[in-house]
Amino acid sequence: YKGKESQISKIQDAQVYFQKLFAECDVNAIILKKSSGKGGSSIFKVDKKSIQKDLNKIGSSLFNEDYIFQEMAMNHALISNIYPSSLNTIRIDMCRGIRGNLELLGAVMRFGSGGSFMDNRSQGGFCVPVHSERGVLTGQGFSQMKKGGKLPTEHPDSNFVFKGYEIPFFEQALGLAQKLSDLL
Repeated sequence: YKGKESQISKIQDAQVYFQKLFAECDVNAIILKKSSGKGGSSIFKVDKKSIQKDLNKIGSSLFNEDYIFQEMAMNHALISNIYPSSLNTIRIDMCRGIRGNLELLGAVMRFGSGGSFMDNRSQGGFCVPVHSERGVLTGQGFSQMKKGGKLPTEHPDSNFVFKGYEIPFFEQALGLAQKLSDLL
């Protein structure tokens, strides 16, 4: 952190480290992702208000594994209206055709549920397709079959109805996806 190395070998040292980190940075939560994790597994949240409790949940794996630390990003206020507990993300799939033309395959908005801070489908979150030309939620979401295969038309926690809801800055997100695709 800030060009300094820290050797942390016990929970008490980690607690002091995170207290200093929160004191120096204007953030309320840090996300720890195991560098070898996938599908939302081995992701933890350390909240400024519950450092000791959160570190106890992680336990000794904090010292036996490699983690990436990230500031917890916040949702746009209009997305927080749907589900405020997780960072709800857009996934945009693009494909470059044989002639080099870039095509939008589709987009989904991912949401967490049940109090989770993650929107990963493998962790109980779900997706709602986004109409690619209008930038609005199409109405019916889907979860993984192993998580129940549900097809919600409204958020299960907030009862927010999806159909026709406009995603803020969707056009800008598409533009960014196109620019990034050109770099590949």
